[in-house]
Amino acid sequence: MKDRPPAPASDRLTCAMLTLNWDKTARFYDRQLFLERRALRELATLATAQRGESVLDLATGTGAVLCELTRLYPSMRLAVGIDISAIMLARVSRASARCRLVRADARALPFESRSFDVITAAYLLHLLSATERSEVIAEVVRVLRPRGKFVVVTPHAGGSLSARALYAPVVFFTRHSRGVLSGLQPLDPRPELEEAGLSLTAERFVAWGYPSLCVAGTLH
Repeated sequence: MKDRPPAPASDRLTCAMLTLNWDKTARFYDRQLFLERRALRELATLATAQRGESVLDLATGTGAVLCELTRLYPSMRLAVGIDISAIMLARVSRASARCRLVRADARALPFESRSFDVITAAYLLHLLSATERSEVIAEVVRVLRPRGKFVVVTPHAGGSLSARALYAPVVFFTRHSRGVLSGLQPLDPRPELEEAGLSLTAERFVAWGYPSLCVAGTLH
């Protein structure tokens, strides 16, 4: 693990606020997981972790992505889940118990450069400001190995006109909400991933549950 200089006071305050929010959410978070399942399975499929590779899951929450990854890729060398909330990490399911859990901020990953072959982030980037997303993606690029893969899931209505029309009321309310609905605010992360130097290799729209976009990018 890599020692990092102390974060500025403003960053520490933001971190504390985020931690408090997710600590409060932890006890009922799993109740809505059935709406994420299809997209999380798609994410795990796109991850294509090979034998002996190491995988990092950002904002792992209660471990749903770790469960999918360990089920599909039992020959992984290492699976690590990080989350800003210790209470979330304490609720990681038994299926993910063999994975390593680390309390950390995705904007300042406590790992050496080029440490992981695959990094995943499900329903994280859309919750962040543009500046915060840039910081997270920069950290991903730093800790990914060459030819490593970054796979993300974000709420998204898909490409069809009918899908966008159905999702339009949700978009309106999420943009004017700071509560639970803000977690459904749509985001297309593809331009930011490409700008960071990732080549997009796969994308899937998932209509069941939360309308979502799954994207995989490779670091060259």
